[in-house]
Amino acid sequence: PPCARCDLVMPMMQGVTVGAQGGGSAKRRQPVGGVARVATLGLVILGLLASHSLGENVVIEVDVAVAHPVTPVHTVADYYVSFALDNAFIRDPAVLPPDATNSTRIDFSNPQLQSLMALVSGGLLRVGGTYTDFVHYNVPGTNYTTCPYPNMTRPGAECPGNSFPCCLPLPMDRWSEVLAFGHTTGVAIGFNLNILQGRWEQYTAALQKKAPVPSAAELAPWDSSNAEALLKWTVANVPKEQWPKALGLGNELAWFITPGTWAADVQTLAKMVSDIFPAGSVPEIYAPCNANGDSVGWGGRFLDAFNGTDAGAGSDALAAFTFHGYQHGGATVDDVVTGLQGSGIDASKVFFEQIAAVHAAHAPPGTKLWITETAFSASAPQNAAHGGPAADVPAAGMLRAADLPWMLSALGSAAEAGVDVFCKETLAGDWLETIGLWQPGALPAYTAHPDFWATGLWSKLMGTRVLGANTTDTGPAPPPPPGGWIVEQDFSNAFQACGINGSATVPYLGEVDTSEECKARCVATAGCTSFSWDSRPSGGGWYKRCFGRLDGVWEPVSVGGVITGCNAAVLPACRVSQTPPVRIFSHCSRRHPHGAVVFAFASVAPLGTVDKGASAGANVVMHFTGVRNMTVFVLTSPDPAANWALLNGRNISSPADALDGGVAVLGNTVTVPLGAVGFVEAQLADGTTVSACDGA
Repeated sequence: PPCARCDLVMPMMQGVTVGAQGGGSAKRRQPVGGVARVATLGLVILGLLASHSLGENVVIEVDVAVAHPVTPVHTVADYYVSFALDNAFIRDPAVLPPDATNSTRIDFSNPQLQSLMALVSGGLLRVGGTYTDFVHYNVPGTNYTTCPYPNMTRPGAECPGNSFPCCLPLPMDRWSEVLAFGHTTGVAIGFNLNILQGRWEQYTAALQKKAPVPSAAELAPWDSSNAEALLKWTVANVPKEQWPKALGLGNELAWFITPGTWAADVQTLAKMVSDIFPAGSVPEIYAPCNANGDSVGWGGRFLDAFNGTDAGAGSDALAAFTFHGYQHGGATVDDVVTGLQGSGIDASKVFFEQIAAVHAAHAPPGTKLWITETAFSASAPQNAAHGGPAADVPAAGMLRAADLPWMLSALGSAAEAGVDVFCKETLAGDWLETIGLWQPGALPAYTAHPDFWATGLWSKLMGTRVLGANTTDTGPAPPPPPGGWIVEQDFSNAFQACGINGSATVPYLGEVDTSEECKARCVATAGCTSFSWDSRPSGGGWYKRCFGRLDGVWEPVSVGGVITGCNAAVLPACRVSQTPPVRIFSHCSRRHPHGAVVFAFASVAPLGTVDKGASAGANVVMHFTGVRNMTVFVLTSPDPAANWALLNGRNISSPADALDGGVAVLGNTVTVPLGAVGFVEAQLADGTTVSACDGA
């Protein structure tokens, strides 16, 4: 009905207000006349737990519109939302004693697990990770019955501490289990094969620094016989509909194997696979599954080998270039909350775009881009060796509601960067799990963690065509930062501006334990207007080093694990690195494929400080241009440490009808409490067209 403001308040959604603004409102959102077109606007509101309050009610207020309504900027794979499965697949208590992570063997027959996987059916389960290159396939036959090397009795003897013993048997019944599980739940299987076969002695010697890393000429050839036996057994003994969709080779060994050698091995694998599997059922080949910086320069040279610019040939051998990304540090709830403040929300986005640029510059035409592992951080929480109830509940931040903002922002930014498949690490079995098996606390096994519900809703609502979105921040300007300081996580204002001992304009201020101590040293230094402090234990000699800046420059760059800050009271250039304070991702709809649209929003607090109580009563207001009606799905949790979430006020710890029950509302405005995440399906007024989604 016509009115100055028509809002529908739904108490079950705990503070969510939806409605329209029209008539006397300055927003003029109410569509006038015409027949509504069905469209879907999927809403992801990533409220970050820091204060940016513009009064008691409003935190951020934005207008939103589709950026590319005619032509998609990218089209992801149908199986975009996918999962990795690491140690939980191969673990067997009979041969693999507890290790530093106490990963737990997954039970593919568990009814709860199967029910949950049905909610993300159509995705990929990439089986690989740390143990990939220490697995021996126990194919029946004289040459393949047992591991050629004995199981080790202590960690670090011949391989990494979390990978012993080095030779892990994979019986064919366990291999058949995962293939059958994928078929039963509607999830395709990708499997990483062992690239260290025939190279184990050289690898061990190099790892223990008993010998240098071998050159390409010195490295033994890949022994593909065990992999060949596994694949031939699969074709002969497994129903065709259960065969793997994709096969990878190796995992995170860029330090040991050169790009050209790895590419040649992939070409060998591709030929072998095409010879074994019948036409029309040949698995795709993906590689190399390296992490972080190894995917940049090394990755470009790897891709060049398929273009013929290096030694080698076979540009069609590689279906997908794959990489891993862990762009934050820490594992506690506070680590996750702090890491996502201010510019930290973009750390994964910046890395995804960097790898996408490498892919665009070097990959042969038609080669896809897959993330085969990613999470907020790879850091293990306190007491990880104990797992289960013995682990500190607050320690496991990536199993908690605190991880929801990272999960949805990473999904959205990867798709916009050009990623085709997104595998969340891990499905179950350790501190990165999405479904509880290792989980701290007394919850039953296979209880979904909060971020699983986000992936399930994404799978249900978000289509494959990526449109981008335009956002206008229409709220009042934020108040000045407390004390004049702006502090940002995962950025440095000293990066490449000095050596490890500083310089005349970027002085080294000593080694300190916290960023607050580093800020205090800057305050005590005449002329210092900004500081940068490295929190990364893996940062080498930079760990805990504090640097100031005396030249008045404020040009922070993204560096994971570094905290930087500037004094706005004395430095005019001091401001939050990113504007506006929202992240928006727009897709065509999965459920309504004819002209429908999906928006994903991320509200980003501009301060790098954590105050869990500061956001109480604060809201995020979103106005959707040309929207008439909406169906709202909002995930909330009362605390970032909670291991559960509410969907529209209803507990969704059970998979039964877990993702049903969107609330139908009138209007074009959604107001949610800071910290909520959610989706909105909408009807667009006649005249609002998104032709990019026609027939999607």
